[in-house]
Amino acid sequence: MRRPDLRISHLPVLLLAVGALLLGACADDGELGGPTVGGSLAASVGAFEYTSADLEEEVEQWVVNPNFMTQVLGIADIGREGRRSADVVSFVLSHRVLTEQSRQLAEDTGYEPSQEEVDALVSQIDQAFVDPSTGGALFQVYDEDFRQRLGRDFAYQQNLQTVDATGSEVPAVDVNPRYGSFENQDRGIGRVNPPVGPLPQPAPSGS
Repeated sequence: MRRPDLRISHLPVLLLAVGALLLGACADDGELGGPTVGGSLAASVGAFEYTSADLEEEVEQWVVNPNFMTQVLGIADIGREGRRSADVVSFVLSHRVLTEQSRQLAEDTGYEPSQEEVDALVSQIDQAFVDPSTGGALFQVYDEDFRQRLGRDFAYQQNLQTVDATGSEVPAVDVNPRYGSFENQDRGIGRVNPPVGPLPQPAPSGS
C-alpha cells in the first residue's frame, strides 16, 4: 500500500490531508456510543495510554465547533452528547494516535515544537478556513487552550516529513475493539477504522 503523503509543508493542506486520510475508510454510517467508562483504555501507543475518558473529553472538545467539523473535515453527522457518530469518534482517536506516534518518533531527534512554530500554525489555520456565511475564522471558535494543543499536534505530525521511518522504531498501536481497529498503512503508521458490523451500545454514564 502506498505510504501516506507526510511530506507536506503547508499546514492547511496537511490538515485537509489528515482529515481525508482518517475518514477515508469509514465503512459504517451507524452511531458509536460515546466512551464513558473512564478507567478503560481506548488505545495505547507505545507506553502512552489513552483512556475512554480521555477520548470522550477530546471528542466533546472537537464537536463544539460543528461548522469546522463539517466544512473542514467533512464530518456532517457529529451525533449527540452521549452518542457521537462513528465518524467523529474514529477521527478523534486516529488524530490522537497519529499525534502520539509523531511525538514519540520526534524524541529520537530531540524535536519539540517551539511556541513560535505553534502560533504560526494556528495562524495559518485561522487564515485558511473562513466561514463563508459570516466571514469569521472557523478555527477561532475553539477555545485558546484547545487551539494551542492542536497547533502542537499538527507540528508533531508535520515533523514526520523529517523522520526516516525505516530507521526508527514506530510505536506500536493497540485499539480497544469497542472503538474500531488500527490499520497499519505503512511501516506502523496508520489510522483507526470504525467497528464493522453491529455497533456496541453506549455505556451508561458513570458505569
